[in-house]
Amino acid sequence: MVDDGGYEPYIDVETETIEVDSDTVRTVERSYERDSDGRRQLVQVIERQTRSLADGTVRTVRTTSHSDLNEKLEIVQQEVEVKKQLSPDVLQTTTSILIPEDGELKESARIEQRETRCDQEIEFRETHLVRDGNGGWQTSEVRQGLTKEDGAQGYKEENLLWPDSNGKMSVVQRTTRKETTEASGEKQAITETYSIDLPGEARDGTLHLAQRVTTVDGVGQGGKQSTQLTVEDATLGASGDGMRVTSQSFDLIVRGPDGIAHETRSVQAVDGSGHLRLVWTDHGTFNKPKQR
Repeated sequence: MVDDGGYEPYIDVETETIEVDSDTVRTVERSYERDSDGRRQLVQVIERQTRSLADGTVRTVRTTSHSDLNEKLEIVQQEVEVKKQLSPDVLQTTTSILIPEDGELKESARIEQRETRCDQEIEFRETHLVRDGNGGWQTSEVRQGLTKEDGAQGYKEENLLWPDSNGKMSVVQRTTRKETTEASGEKQAITETYSIDLPGEARDGTLHLAQRVTTVDGVGQGGKQSTQLTVEDATLGASGDGMRVTSQSFDLIVRGPDGIAHETRSVQAVDGSGHLRLVWTDHGTFNKPKQR
């Protein structure tokens, strides 16, 4: 925004897609900022090249470069992702993260992922590895769990594991998400996060419910759409007292006969007295009217 209340470009992004051959596609994304005189200066280039191999493996190289004041590009990071279907039900993805070191790109971190499908259930495991002091690899984080889909119901569970003082991986956080869809079209999603760490409390070695987020998406007559999001958090320093609502938002979209959608958003948050108070509201319109 400028002084007269209007807007002017801050970042320009140009994307170019090139079909190198029947198996290879390269995408180049260039980002420009503007100086005090409004002149564009190249600040970042992200080049992504994806190649499909004969055995079904898909290899993607994503290179990020930043430019100096003379717009000379220098690579700051490169990611090499190799995705392979080991069997009809097992997908394996390995991502290597390389950074410049001593004048060349060296692998500093690696992410290993595996998804296994069985009927309507998918089990997943994601392992993050980093270099140790001896040049080998050590596990820094593991995310594992499953997703299920059964018609109008869905479920996802993810466990986050970190190494303890002895290097043994243990669960420090668990997130579950339950989704349901009613015949009316209303959708509800409940996400619960359990953690070994709660504000104001010492660890006791077990997981406790730390947060619950409930989202309800409704559809009314005339294309009316609404979304209500409610956040509940554990009571500070007294988890035994249960959960309390800490914020709530409501988004309503009503589309008129001219095709223009009118949107109203409101946000409530807990004040110093523990009561929900309206802290923000916004009204707007979007979409072009229908052509006659």
